[in-house]
Amino acid sequence: MKTVYFLIALFSLHTSTIAQTITSAKTGVWSDPSTWAGNMVPASFNDVVIATGHTVTVDINDTILNLSINPTAILHINSGSGGLTLTATGSIINSGVIQIVGRLRTNNNFTNQAGASVVDNFGNQFSVSGNIDCHYCSCAI
Repeated sequence: MKTVYFLIALFSLHTSTIAQTITSAKTGVWSDPSTWAGNMVPASFNDVVIATGHTVTVDINDTILNLSINPTAILHINSGSGGLTLTATGSIINSGVIQIVGRLRTNNNFTNQAGASVVDNFGNQFSVSGNIDCHYCSCAI
């Protein structure tokens, strides 16, 4: 019987660390659980999607896996005190608008789809360790 409980506990631990996608449920700030479907703030093991029509403002430093910004969605990285950083350990695919007032980093590839834009008029940090692909898009960095 102890073996059964151990296996159930082990399986539960394993499934809780598998990457799951968290999508914005409404416009709001990153740190507010109600901004996200499932009522949980994204963590380092989550893929994140900013849904069409939503504006999500990053108000805390955070690390996630992959990031997708859908068409007409806006990701605004706030400056905070000393500048805030959003790091994607995977890739970023932008089909909307990214406004950088803080820092945005990816340890992999960054793709800006047709019609998408990245705006950094404030001399902040945008760091890509992989490839940058811009497909008929606007980048003001």
